[in-house]
Amino acid sequence: GDLNIWGDFNNLQNTGLINLDKASFSVPYLNVDYTLSNNTKLNFYRLNLELYNFKFFSPTYSLIHKSLQFKRENAPGESLGGFSYSSNSLTNAIFLDYSLDSELKLRGYFSLESSTRKYSESGSLDTSSKAYPKAGLSVAFLF
Repeated sequence: GDLNIWGDFNNLQNTGLINLDKASFSVPYLNVDYTLSNNTKLNFYRLNLELYNFKFFSPTYSLIHKSLQFKRENAPGESLGGFSYSSNSLTNAIFLDYSLDSELKLRGYFSLESSTRKYSESGSLDTSSKAYPKAGLSVAFLF
């Protein structure tokens, strides 16, 4: 795969594509092990733009893209057990920083994530698309 990370520590940006060969995972609660095919891909992208600094707050725009694709082939001699899964999400977010004084900072964000998931098992296809609005607020003490 390929992974690129750059920028200031508090404003990291990244792009990447990771190809997994002989990947597997397990779900201990269900006592199930999965081995993925060799074309499993994890793709991600994040771009941060610092917008114009206003007198009272500093806005940052962030575009985040994530995608995941994998499939499990049927075991040799079996007609069931195979499946495929893919997901794509695109998030647009605005982060706001507001300094109350030299030791106290208020931070907030607003974002909208659009997500599409496809799951296929034994010839049937299930697709879902959703939008997730999110917001958050935090207080940081600087010392």
